[in-house]
Amino acid sequence: MAEKKTKKPQASRKPQRKGTGNSGTKKQKTVEPQASHPTQVVLCGANAYEEKYWLNPVFDKIPDSIKEELRTICILFTQDAGGVFTLVFDEEGHLEAEAFADEEDITYDRVSAALLTGAVRKRRADMFHMLEMYYRICVLHEDAATVLTEEEE
Repeated sequence: MAEKKTKKPQASRKPQRKGTGNSGTKKQKTVEPQASHPTQVVLCGANAYEEKYWLNPVFDKIPDSIKEELRTICILFTQDAGGVFTLVFDEEGHLEAEAFADEEDITYDRVSAALLTGAVRKRRADMFHMLEMYYRICVLHEDAATVLTEEEE
């Protein structure tokens, strides 16, 4: 029997500095959310400090309606709780919602963040499940029949 190859996507990159052109103006760092573990892959995230949203380019092929819903979830979360919110795939392909803040941030509401994280997981459980299957089939290149068969069991 042929050995199944699983291609691992790259974990999220550290923020890089991007120039603003040749005008000599100050460089700004990009907002690329960091996975909390090297085997995790960030799907998307929002940063309340820089008022930025980021979608991992690996997921450019997901439908625009899903991209917009992810954007809305992330931005509304950071508007309500502050800090940084990310949706991250773990090494097994499960989608996790993570929230954190700078240590000096006295406005970050940890209680609201925990409640909102739970609410997002509950309300968007079906979408998260479909994104997990997409990730396993299209990004990790697992056999679609196997993934779908596992879902039926």
